[in-house]
Amino acid sequence: MQLMVVGDKWEMYIPYELAYGAAGKPPKIPAAACLVFVMEICKIKGETTPKAIVFPEWTAEQLALWLPKDQAAVDSWRDARTKKYDGGDAGLLEKYPTREEFDAWLEKQCKASKDKSLWKRTRKKEAAPKPAGPAPLTKETARALLDKVLATFKEPANKDKLLGVIKECEEGDPAQAGMMKMMKLMPAVQEMLTPVLEGRELMSVGMEMQAFAAEDASIAADVGKLMKAMQGDISDLV
Repeated sequence: MQLMVVGDKWEMYIPYELAYGAAGKPPKIPAAACLVFVMEICKIKGETTPKAIVFPEWTAEQLALWLPKDQAAVDSWRDARTKKYDGGDAGLLEKYPTREEFDAWLEKQCKASKDKSLWKRTRKKEAAPKPAGPAPLTKETARALLDKVLATFKEPANKDKLLGVIKECEEGDPAQAGMMKMMKLMPAVQEMLTPVLEGRELMSVGMEMQAFAAEDASIAADVGKLMKAMQGDISDLV
């Protein structure tokens, strides 16, 4: 949600493995139901502060990124506003009673347009290449990674931590226990497995491993245990 802005409307899909599982929650949630959420940001409460950017003195190389068509667009905008001002536009005359004020505003807006465009273009050009991610899994590396994951669950400190999370959830409202387990266990498990997954995201790597399930029954079984753990049942892992 922190990436959304006013007007954004996102549709999110939660696979049944991360929702209510193969059994569902009758009568409202059928078996193996995928949950669909539509989120829209209509308004942000409180004040918002636009990002302040201090533009540098542009070099000749950077200024070359400002193309003739860009300048033509700015000139067209300036000419249109000047025509409105000279024609007695009430709104512009109210904001800028003198020609000096109006010309200063025009200059400021045109410069801001150029600065912002150059800022975006130079940032793209100067952006450092993203580090290469982990290599794609093979059946063999998927099996080896699963073994490490399962061993991590069985470590006494990790086992105690996860069981503590489950106990905390079960001591609350019974109707919410299942959902609370999923909400609290997933980040706890992701944190626990971060060193083992080497930068991979838990659910993504789980799906990548699942691709080898047809070739290796043990992978299918162990990925199933991992998915159950994400839904609050770690009995097969600890």
